[in-house]
This record gives sequence, C-alpha cells and structure tokens, in this order.
Amino acid sequence: MCMLDQEPHLLTDRPHLLLLADKGYISAELDDYLHARGADLLRPSLRSRAPDRRCWHRFVN
Repeated sequence: MCMLDQEPHLLTDRPHLLLLADKGYISAELDDYLHARGADLLRPSLRSRAPDRRCWHRFVN
C-alpha cells in the first residue's frame, strides 16, 4: 500500500481499476484502502467465507 501512497498516479491515471489477486490478499483494510482510491480487488474467496459481490456488477452489466 505504501507504493500507492508514494505514487498515487498509478491509481488516478486508471479510473475504476480492477486488480486481480490470489486468496492471500484477503483483508478488509486492503479492500477499504483500494476502494477509497477508486480501485477494487477481485480474488477467489476462501471456502469458509462468502464470495465478495462488490465487483460482480462489472461483469454482468
């Protein structure tokens, strides 16, 4: 996250950026941090956790 604070243009130059990640990047803090900067994180859910539906509207519309 520090890199994005040091170089904010990485997010601002790409509005509605969707980042793809693996299951290791499950963190409410990370989700909130990226969402506050206009980006979303798409990753597979853990078996013990319900899927995150916040990004699905991009694929179905």
